[in-house]
Formats: sequence, C-alpha cells, structure tokens
Amino acid sequence: MARKKYSEEQIKLLADNIMPGFIPKDKNEEAFSFHFTTEGINYKAQYKKTDTQWILQQVEEVD
Repeated sequence: MARKKYSEEQIKLLADNIMPGFIPKDKNEEAFSFHFTTEGINYKAQYKKTDTQWILQQVEEVD
C-alpha cells in the first residue's frame, strides 16, 4: 500500500498543532526544532521566536 503524501500546507498545519508540546521551558531560548512522523514519513520542524510567538521557519522531510 502506498504512503499518503500530505501537501506542504497540511504538514505545516500539523507541525503548528503539535508544536506547543515542544516549546522550550527556558524562556531565553529563541529557536527550537522537533521531529515527527506521519503516514510513515519523517519530518523536522524548525521554529523561531518573535516578540510574541513562535513562528514556523521550515519543515523538511528527513530520513
């Protein structure tokens, strides 16, 4: 059975939805990343902090 490939927008939405569980406890951190898997495909999401919120910088497929 072929793996379902989500659109880039869907992957970004998924990353944004699970991101709160990965926010660093250290309030001085300005960036973080995490890995997640969906439908057998691995991704790495990278976030950067602005004055008021964490902004997704990049999501990439990884091995």
